[in-house]
Amino acid sequence: QGVQVIDTAASYGAGSSEALIGQVLSELPDLAPSVKIISKFGYFAEDSGRAVPGSVHVSPGLRHALGPEFHREELRRSLERLGRDRLDVWLVDSPEEAIRSEVQRIFAGGDATPEALDSTRTRLLDTLHETFSVLEGAVAEGLIGSYGVHSPALVLAEEDPLHLRWRDLLAVSGEHLRHLQFPVNVLEPHGVSVAQEAALFGLQVGSTRPLTALLASPVQTWQRIADLAEDGSRPPEGYMQVCQEALDRFRFDLPTDRDPTPDEVELFQACRWIQTLIQDMNQQLVQFGSVAQFEQELKESILPMLNDKFEELDADSAALLQAFFEQFHAMVRYHCAVEMRKRVESEACPSGAHHLGENESLQHRALSWVLEQPGIAT
Repeated sequence: QGVQVIDTAASYGAGSSEALIGQVLSELPDLAPSVKIISKFGYFAEDSGRAVPGSVHVSPGLRHALGPEFHREELRRSLERLGRDRLDVWLVDSPEEAIRSEVQRIFAGGDATPEALDSTRTRLLDTLHETFSVLEGAVAEGLIGSYGVHSPALVLAEEDPLHLRWRDLLAVSGEHLRHLQFPVNVLEPHGVSVAQEAALFGLQVGSTRPLTALLASPVQTWQRIADLAEDGSRPPEGYMQVCQEALDRFRFDLPTDRDPTPDEVELFQACRWIQTLIQDMNQQLVQFGSVAQFEQELKESILPMLNDKFEELDADSAALLQAFFEQFHAMVRYHCAVEMRKRVESEACPSGAHHLGENESLQHRALSWVLEQPGIAT
């Protein structure tokens, strides 16, 4: 039947996701009316130059807001980018961000009493009541068909101070709150029971990141629940060759017939550092729990240290190092995919051991499992 639903957000690519969707659908006039679009609002770029009352800092470069004026402006911009007069579903994205910093301050100050945390959650629900009232108005104006909430906080443990209870959302909403979105996948199956309960009250529940799990072992990191696109039974070719070429390239021996110059000593030390780095990375390859973990290590540690050691590299050396990092990245992807398949097939998998059929991909099994769960909208 082809694509029937497109899920996006005003913050994806600072609006470029919606703009691209709008452009593509404008070129398919016969198809566009039959495509349901779900979008979200809440996050926005910190460097956008927008002064949004009540917004909070989330992380470097990112802010979050829930206020009525912010919603109206975001909806106007989203409709304009999508080239539509009406949005099928408009979701409040991660409303718990409004109280995250306050909860952190409460714990830091040693005042994390049930009363203090309940008061914070009550203020959030009061804010959401105001937001939902505005969203009901948008439904009445014909700007949106219905609304809902997208949030991982809906499936947090009950004792978590950021946990959002879907029943509380219903209690402060109007009749057109009809959608919930939260993570459900084979490694994070807790949301299934939440979806089953919510579905009994007529809510449509969508699974977010069915192929991406947020796991805490050995460190909290994102992990893809998927095989490699290429033949996943064999490691990528070329890694050992480029590894040896890099070691050879950065081998520099000090002269033995004279005292080395200061520049030669500095070059020797830098080359030894790179050789040690390559050898250490080779030994640590299987210790990366995810591709995201390696990419973070590369960005925050390896590349800054490399820049400190070398003011400038010649083109051939830079190209060889780039090739090594690319091959290492491919090896990490391969190792993580192999380990993920083992994890999903094992008895320790939180949703039970999954026995994949012959030639069945991991991503096919993971998606099939999500779609089989009662309460999850298909």
